[in-house]
Parts: sequence; structure tokens; C-alpha cells
Amino acid sequence: MTAAAYKVLELFEKRDIVNHVKEMGDYLTKKLEKLKDKYDIIIARRGLGLIQGLEFTVPVSSIISQTLTEQKLVIISAGTNIIRFVPPLVIEKEHVDEMVEKLSAVLDQQK
Repeated sequence: MTAAAYKVLELFEKRDIVNHVKEMGDYLTKKLEKLKDKYDIIIARRGLGLIQGLEFTVPVSSIISQTLTEQKLVIISAGTNIIRFVPPLVIEKEHVDEMVEKLSAVLDQQK
């Protein structure tokens, strides 16, 4: 095993990354479900853990461009009507909250 790989595994263990990812994945799921319940243009939340997506009734290109320019949040699409969320493993609750706030601000303008 190389020194770099060993160091990565050491940091994963030290920071308890596996449990952290599970906790943050559950938190992200709850926050995305709340968004789905709040906005009629969101028809589904998909995925597990930290790899999730929201499916919309409309093309997401305008949502993405507004989010990028107005809210300084980088999000990507997965097809015409899905926004994909793939945050880093070390994401914290405040980062998820900030992302949800920024996305909500853009979705409020879509009504």
C-alpha cells in the first residue's frame, strides 16, 4: 500500500467518514424531501446517501443557470429535468442548509 493511500485510510478512520457520510446522507434526504413537498415542480427525490437527485416537471436548465449566477451555487443536471447532488464526503449540515436555502430562493422565483 502506498503512503498516500495509507494516509487517506488513516484520515477516514480518524474522522469517522463512514458514519459521517451516513448521517449527512440522511440529513440531505430529509432536506430534499422537504423541498419536494414544498414545490409542485419537484416530482421526485431519488438516490441514497450523498448521491441524490431531484426530478422536476420542467427542464432544469433555467434553474441551474439562475442558481449559478444569482446564488453562486454550482449544481449539475442529470438529463433534462433532474438536478444531481454529489457533495464532498466531508460536507457539514450548514453546507446542506446553505444549498437548500439558495435553491429555494431560485425555486420561489419559478412559481
